[in-house]
Amino acid sequence: MTLYRACWNVVAAVLVAVGLTLALARLGVAEVLAVSIPLAGIAGLYAYLYAPAGGGGVGHVCAWALRVGIGAPAFVGLLAPLGPQALLPLVAFLAAAPSVVAWLQQRYLASERTWSSRPSFAARISDRDLAMAWQSSYVALQTTTDVRTKARIVQVRTLLLDELERRSAPSRRTRRWVASPDHLYAARTRPWDSASL
Repeated sequence: MTLYRACWNVVAAVLVAVGLTLALARLGVAEVLAVSIPLAGIAGLYAYLYAPAGGGGVGHVCAWALRVGIGAPAFVGLLAPLGPQALLPLVAFLAAAPSVVAWLQQRYLASERTWSSRPSFAARISDRDLAMAWQSSYVALQTTTDVRTKARIVQVRTLLLDELERRSAPSRRTRRWVASPDHLYAARTRPWDSASL
């Protein structure tokens, strides 16, 4: 990913330099500033409002303001001589940005690899620990505010629920211990009494 990021940044820098030069030559300095300053302000505001938890700050806001403030006039400068047929390749290039690729990998590939390749972690814990994990995951889900953390907790709860259903064969028993996991523990430790569940 480091090599990809370096190559993408070099190509992006060349495109921005060419596009900004063409925009300045065609539109003039005043027009380019009239486009870039408001867009930089809007980008900075959005970066501030939607900053990741612990990853925001002045550097994050300024970086996004600079990217959009310089990138938008460069984009317009590239489109002017090339025409509208260049719009699709330029948008495709922006969609292939390293941050977008990393986000897609984390969102789709990493989560599948992380969770579906290790579905047996719940099978290695005792019934009591499984019941406790189910209860504590509910509390964690209710108390967290971070969206990524909530998504991970939901994935863990899905695996726990699958394991709990596997351990208690009839579905009516599953519903009972979801309400109170002690039912599962009692049924597993006293199998002669499981008929009462």
